[in-house]
Amino acid sequence: MNTVIPRLKQLLNDIDIKLFPYQKGNAIFIGNTCIKKSNRAYKIFQNKKYKTETFTKLAALSLARSDFSVKIMHDIKTLDDKIRKNYNDCVFYKNSMEQTKDNFKKQVLKTRYEIGAENMNQAAEHLSNIFFSIR
Repeated sequence: MNTVIPRLKQLLNDIDIKLFPYQKGNAIFIGNTCIKKSNRAYKIFQNKKYKTETFTKLAALSLARSDFSVKIMHDIKTLDDKIRKNYNDCVFYKNSMEQTKDNFKKQVLKTRYEIGAENMNQAAEHLSNIFFSIR
């Protein structure tokens, strides 16, 4: 029991507090990076200078944690764009399914909707893996 307290203190001292996100108002801060939600995107600022924007909060958090390394940034932006594209496709397919009366067309739209949703989920899962692998 005597060794637990010193080990716990050492662990707390070794943790980099900058890696922990915190929310203040409508902004999320990670170190010197700020993420603000706008109407259609999450805008990312580093040292109060605009860097980029993303469609998903997870992509914004991943970029903030990655310190904008070029390779990781490219991967994150690619996945975020894939999520955005498939999300918009799904919204279109769902709306079209509700509007059409032709059963054949409904089945085609339903299939396309399911494919888009699956592609979106796969991209989100890959983005999640990237987020948790960043140190």
